[in-house]
Amino acid sequence: MTDSSTTSLSLIQRARTLEDPAAWERLSLLYAPLVYKWACSANMQHNDASDIVQDVFQAVSRSIEKFEHDDGASAFRGWLYGITRNKINDYFRRKSKQPGALGGTEAQIRLVELPAEESDSDSVPNLFQDKDSLSYRALELIKTDFKKNTWQAFWRVAIDEEVPGDVAADLGISVGSVYTAKSRVLAHLRKELDGLV
Repeated sequence: MTDSSTTSLSLIQRARTLEDPAAWERLSLLYAPLVYKWACSANMQHNDASDIVQDVFQAVSRSIEKFEHDDGASAFRGWLYGITRNKINDYFRRKSKQPGALGGTEAQIRLVELPAEESDSDSVPNLFQDKDSLSYRALELIKTDFKKNTWQAFWRVAIDEEVPGDVAADLGISVGSVYTAKSRVLAHLRKELDGLV
């Protein structure tokens, strides 16, 4: 695993400094697909949903210093959803004022169809099985921080749910090393997602 002076800081704290482009890149890689999904759920076209993603992250960059983590598990996600919802509302208000746009009733119907808040109803029991999940995307980001054997041991035990003894024998390492690999990757993942989930 790479040793960095910033690994002990949460991703949000690093992004707040505005001097850590890697933090912003990770934040957008983790959350852009989710914001896009929210925009598409409001019946937006691909290009419009992509524009919403850009608008949301511009707003986040301007106001992330004001974000206060209230120790709720989904505080950042809820905050991000609020910004996204506001940007979607702004989009439909602008669109309803444009000549030839759909009537106000159509825009209102689309706004009403938006859920009041984002729910986890589409989550699966193992958060890593859903390739669209935040946890899965975070794993893809941290994969390069580990040696191949460490990553394989973690993946096969934690994700593929293989028996640790079988994985150890197959990789030519001890069972203890398999458990250590799993623990190291999960600890790094917790640091990466600190305050986000």
